[in-house]
Amino acid sequence: METKDNTLHAIGFYSDIKKSGRAEYKVEGIYDVTFNYTTVEVTKKTFNEFTFDVKKQLIGERRAKKGKDLKPFYKNISFVERDNGGVIVLSEYKVIIEGRSSGFGPLSITPYTYITNEIIVTALKKDGTLDWSNVIPKEQQVTVSELGFSFGLFGGSGGVSVSAGFYFPLTVLGSGPEYLSAIPIYHNGQLTVIVNDDPKNIGITSMDDVRKVRNVNKMIPVAFSFNEQTRELTRDDPSEFKKKQIVVRPATKYSKTSNNYLIYGGNKKGSSLGELILK
Repeated sequence: METKDNTLHAIGFYSDIKKSGRAEYKVEGIYDVTFNYTTVEVTKKTFNEFTFDVKKQLIGERRAKKGKDLKPFYKNISFVERDNGGVIVLSEYKVIIEGRSSGFGPLSITPYTYITNEIIVTALKKDGTLDWSNVIPKEQQVTVSELGFSFGLFGGSGGVSVSAGFYFPLTVLGSGPEYLSAIPIYHNGQLTVIVNDDPKNIGITSMDDVRKVRNVNKMIPVAFSFNEQTRELTRDDPSEFKKKQIVVRPATKYSKTSNNYLIYGGNKKGSSLGELILK
């Protein structure tokens, strides 16, 4: 990500190294390599291990004290430039599980389960060192089915035979993945993250207490905000909501200004284009 003062940040996950030279299976932290466009050189290489507080929320206090690392199921979904020239990294737990296919003849149906859970929020300073970090608690899961068409080709000559198979996805039955993940908004030095959650989680900010949301039609929009100085997390829930209300699709958005977004949402009755304004 390019930030102020002609600086480029190359950010990603890193792991420890085995004696054989290969990387460990689990993720240890986030690195940030900064480049200066003017001098065309690397200015700093920083490796920030996940803090004890973050690990405690994700893998438990006992394992965190033993120095255990996180499983590599996190994906960096967003990089946000801070007013001080640093970068905020949003790393979301994301897994896609492919089920067993079934069908008749060339047509097959394959279930896919999408899981997008907690988000690790890492705030880096201008030089790439860690400023603060925290965790957005959420558990989202939906399952859809993919209808596909497949056929095979077979041939042979003498003692040699050759076979080939082709698969073409036709359509997705059901909805769900487009309602997962989050919308990060950075305005006036404060990060706010919009996610869809279950009404049963209203007021909950602890990973241990959060309930998994599975039904898209029951989702409500929730805003998590962070204090830049204290890293304190606050949660804002809608004061009013109704069953089968329009649910926001985080994957479809357009930023007009730092606090004004065009958003897209829908439910069983249809889809709608709207505007999200953060005051």
